[in-house]
Amino acid sequence: EKLIEILETLQVALNEHRIPNYFYEKWNMLKNVANHKILAVKEKVFRILESPVYYMLAALHDLHFDKNFYPGFSVRTEELFNILNTDPKYLLQFSLSQPQTQKSEFMGAVTLKNVNDDLPSAT
Repeated sequence: EKLIEILETLQVALNEHRIPNYFYEKWNMLKNVANHKILAVKEKVFRILESPVYYMLAALHDLHFDKNFYPGFSVRTEELFNILNTDPKYLLQFSLSQPQTQKSEFMGAVTLKNVNDDLPSAT
């Protein structure tokens, strides 16, 4: 919920081409950013707001933890994605305890790395 709120605020700021500096409000952080770069970020934010669950799954899918990470964190993102994209009639028979062997096209196509690669660099 809060993430969506932040992204919506970012979307408004990008549309206005104005993100004030935290310490000095009169300074516009987007003043010297090329319009094509702002447009690219606007498109990404729009896509994320259109399908936040899928982008969150992609982000979770790309998380890698150290073997000694505490507490343990296990997310079956491909299984969650398949559940979200399955015919509801099939879901009545579906059990989360049964592992899914089918690879998800989404997880291969959209990952956090892909999303980050598309964003313009800060330079």
